[in-house]
Amino acid sequence: MHERILRFVRQLQLKRSFRDKRRLFCVEGVRNFIVAVDSAAVLDSIIYSPRLLTSDLAEKLIRHKRRDGIPVHKVTPEAFRSISQMNRASGVAAVVKQPLISLSQAEVADSFIWLVLSSVRSPGNLGTLLRTSAAIGGSGLMIVGDGLDPFHPATVRSSMSALFQQQFVHTTPDELSQWATRHKWHIVGASPDGEATFIDQQYCRPTLIVLGDERKGLGTELRGLCDQLVRIPMLADADSLNLGVAGSLMLYEVARNSKIREQLV
Repeated sequence: MHERILRFVRQLQLKRSFRDKRRLFCVEGVRNFIVAVDSAAVLDSIIYSPRLLTSDLAEKLIRHKRRDGIPVHKVTPEAFRSISQMNRASGVAAVVKQPLISLSQAEVADSFIWLVLSSVRSPGNLGTLLRTSAAIGGSGLMIVGDGLDPFHPATVRSSMSALFQQQFVHTTPDELSQWATRHKWHIVGASPDGEATFIDQQYCRPTLIVLGDERKGLGTELRGLCDQLVRIPMLADADSLNLGVAGSLMLYEVARNSKIREQLV
């Protein structure tokens, strides 16, 4: 009876082209589901197994969403496990609309920091960056071009629901450059050949942190956006830092120099 929705979820999990064409992605797990609902994410449908689900709050939210008209599919434990990508199936998953917006739609009134990326080889690294950005009050991710997939299942899992606390903006280099100039944002890129270290800077203005690919670093387009390049100092025998670690260091340093410094506890 529910094989159609199960096939649909598997396609969302496996194929980026399928996700992007439909502007949907899948979240799984009690925490992810609760945060998605609390953050007013747009749910397309819910799949759950009462025999696996042990959260009273999640069950209550499912009932509320059913009353709101969201399709709810009750499946057997075996059917749910067939779509689960967790070590232990939680019993609840949801198909969610991708919260991707244009630069003109971004909420920037109280912003002080955004991440800017065009590609990430490891979805887990992107999830780490989203968690860190949420932890320091960052606004979200500006995606330059079409090489980045923030709704990959591994990114969704590793973000630990932080994905629902961030904005996702799709833009181009020219549009972003003009926007930053108009709104007086400082664009700082992380690069091994940066003249100054990232801790030597005073981040007095709202800042865009630009990070490159794990292997290739900043490409020509991203490098051209930057007002300044900074490096993260390392010992001579160290090759490079994990992108999630490097970006997290940058995020916390900007936060430490910003208006929210006193709020970090």
